[in-house]
Amino acid sequence: MEECLNSIRDIHDAILKSPSVNPNLSNDLNSKLESFKAQSYAINNVLKAMNSNISPDFEANQTNFRIKQSQMMNISRKFQNLMIEFNHEQLRYREKSQQRIRSYL
Repeated sequence: MEECLNSIRDIHDAILKSPSVNPNLSNDLNSKLESFKAQSYAINNVLKAMNSNISPDFEANQTNFRIKQSQMMNISRKFQNLMIEFNHEQLRYREKSQQRIRSYL
């Protein structure tokens, strides 16, 4: 997903630098965004399922529970940070697009 986010950034930059609208870049951007969104929904569902499967078994080893819980928290945090980066990139692109439109008017 990080690679997809980086390619979205690159496409955003290419669109902002180009003097005219390039339909190939727009189509590529739309496909990358759809791919990113589909992956994020799938990962979110997997994380929810994994989180619901982690339950403290009092008969089992508490250490395993803490390890699984810690791993789940780290994966969730990494996913959350990636989604925050995606949101910041979308906001940055929107702001720069608005600035570009204002400069033309």
